[in-house]
Amino acid sequence: MGQKSINRLSGVAVALFGAAMLLWIIPAHTETVSYGWVKPDTLPKACAWALAGLGLIQALLPKGEVALDGGEFVIVAVAAVLSAGAIWALGKIGFLVAAPVFAALLIAVIRERRIGWIAATIIGAPALIWVVVDLLLGRPLP
Repeated sequence: MGQKSINRLSGVAVALFGAAMLLWIIPAHTETVSYGWVKPDTLPKACAWALAGLGLIQALLPKGEVALDGGEFVIVAVAAVLSAGAIWALGKIGFLVAAPVFAALLIAVIRERRIGWIAATIIGAPALIWVVVDLLLGRPLP
């Protein structure tokens, strides 16, 4: 299979995932509320529309080339397993503990050495998510 065919196929897959999010997943798993300035489905829908649109662009206008060696594949596979573990851990030990631990594990897997990125990933990103979701939007995190 040629590189453009692979790019088109990945674009179609991403677009279909975005459509599935919009049509089934978000409506089935998002609470409907009539209060607040931001509804719980606003950000997920915006992201799903972006996935669907950008996937279609990738399918229609495939560009670039991707070469994935064995080491990079292992990193991606480990990150996928860690992500699944993080989702499980969020329900068991809560966001404020699971998110920084997961972020630290990902930083270790990708061997990041820049202290600013390490701090932003382990401390900054979970703190920003907590402030926006819990404090500003008033939505509970697990």
